[in-house]
This record gives sequence, C-alpha cells and structure tokens, in this order.
Amino acid sequence: MSPVNPQILISKLSQLTNEIQRCTYVQRNTVKDALYAQNCTNERVNQCRYYAGIKKNEVENDLQNVEEKKIEVFSQLKKCNQATETSYGTLQEAESALESGTITLEKWKDQLNKAKEWLKRAEARLRRATNEYHAAQNNLQRARNDLDRAKTAFESCQRSNYSNYNDDYNHHYNSNHHRERNNCNWENRAYQSAQREVENAKARLKAAEKERRLAQEEREKAQARVNCCKKAVNFAEQAVSYAQEALENANQAVIYAERSLERVEAAERHLIAAEKKVEEEQEILEEMMQKLHQGELLTTEAYIFYQRADDETEYASKLATLGCQNLVYRVEQLRRLNSS
Repeated sequence: MSPVNPQILISKLSQLTNEIQRCTYVQRNTVKDALYAQNCTNERVNQCRYYAGIKKNEVENDLQNVEEKKIEVFSQLKKCNQATETSYGTLQEAESALESGTITLEKWKDQLNKAKEWLKRAEARLRRATNEYHAAQNNLQRARNDLDRAKTAFESCQRSNYSNYNDDYNHHYNSNHHRERNNCNWENRAYQSAQREVENAKARLKAAEKERRLAQEEREKAQARVNCCKKAVNFAEQAVSYAQEALENANQAVIYAERSLERVEAAERHLIAAEKKVEEEQEILEEMMQKLHQGELLTTEAYIFYQRADDETEYASKLATLGCQNLVYRVEQLRRLNSS
C-alpha cells in the first residue's frame, strides 16, 4: 500500500473546510430569507385581518340595524293585525288574560309557601351544623390538651430513663451491673393514641365546617328562592292589574291599528329587501373569513417550519464549527508531519 501524500490531504481538507463554511453561510442566509418572507406574510395577513375586521363591523352593524327594524316592524305589524282582526273579541281575550294572570298569581303564591318551608328546613340544618361545629371545636381543643399531657408524660419518662442511665454509669463504671431503666411503652402508646385522637378531631371539625358551609349555602339559596317568589308574586299582581287596564284600552287600539297597517306593510317590504342585501354581505364576509383563516393556518405552519429550520441550522452550524476546528487541527498536524 503506497503512502498518502500529506499535501494532497491538506488540500482536500482545506477545500472541505471552505465548503463547510460556505454551506453554513448559505444556510444562515436561507433562514434569514425565510424569516423575512415570514414577516412579510404576517404583515399581509394582519392587513387582511384589519380589512376583514372593518368589513365584519360593517356587516354586523347592518345586521343589527336590520334586526332592530325587523323587531320593530314585525311588532307593529303583529299589533296592527291583532287589533284589526280581534276588535270584537278583545273583551274575551282580556278576560282570558286576566284569568291566566290570576292562575299564575296563585301558582307563585304556592311556590312562595314551598320556598318558606324550605327556608325553615335550611335554617334548622344550619343550626344543627353550627352546634356540631362548636362541639367539634371543643372536642379538638380537648384532644389537643390530652395530646400535650401525653407528650409531657412521654418526654418526662424519657428524661427519667436518661437520668437513671447516667447515674448507673457514673457509680458502676468498672462493673457490668446497671439498673434496669423504666419502660416508656405505655406513655408512648398514650402519646400516639392522643395524636390519633387529634387527627380524628381535626377530621370531625373539617367535616363540621363543610356541613356548616353547605348548610349556609342551602339557607342562602332558600332565602334567594323566597325573595324570587316574592318578586314573582308582585309581578303577577301587576300583570293582573295590567290585564284589567288592557281590557279598557282594547277599543282604542283598533282605531290606531287600521291607520298604521298600510304603513307597516310598506316598511315590511323594504325590510325584506334590506335583509336579502345583508345576507349577501354575510356570504361574502364568510368567504373572506374562511380564506383569512386558511392564510393564518398556513402562516402558523410556515412559522413552525421556520422555527424547526432555524433550530436545525443552529445545530448544523455548531456541528460545522466543531468540524472545521477538527479539520484545522488535522491540517495543522499534517503540515507538521510533512515538515518533519
């Protein structure tokens, strides 16, 4: 096998280093171009979003105006038709409304009575929950006191054992005889039992707090229900009063309804034409928003790809730097070998 000329390797490795640096430069420029294109696209999408927002506001305003006029025209038309067609049956309808209002009033009175009964039960539950909460507090305090006493007894026993052990050690240093220390197992069990009692008392207090909170919430709900039913009764009483007034005003409505009927019908025709126009604007806006949404999705995806490319380029640049450093080192070694 013939030896390799170091000059050839030096030349090849130098070319490879230059090529790696060139590729790294091209990659960075490509990523910069991609970022510029991404920014331009985002700006264009933002412009489209701005113009789409303006168009959307215009359509919404038109739609709102049409809806408002529609409600107004249809309400007037309904009133005119009803007044014209039922001019001789107004009395019967007013009596029916009065009867319906009376039934509704009785219904809400019944609901009010039920709500008051619920409030009584909720208040009783709250009283029970409050008593249990105070009892749980007292129980926890007793358990903590017992725990303190048990802890003191246990620590006193331990100190007594330690003192006995030191006395035995000092008086019988050269012998194998030591007094047996006191056994603290009973105090330890009492201490652990007191700890469990404290935990149980805490759990009881926590449950009592929860029950009191739930009872308070139920009482508030019941009180709110009572207040709501009272308001409903007042509204129903007002409705009955209004029905009586409507009976008196029914004849007056017939006269005005016939005069305004023709004008309302003309307004209805113009309203239908305006509604069709707004529907056409909505279709155009929906198509615009769909295209804008597609553009935003594509822009988002493009930015994700750009980020990936940027990360890969950064990683490749690091590898290229390490590779070039390694190649420079190899070339330097080859040059030293060639000169030796």
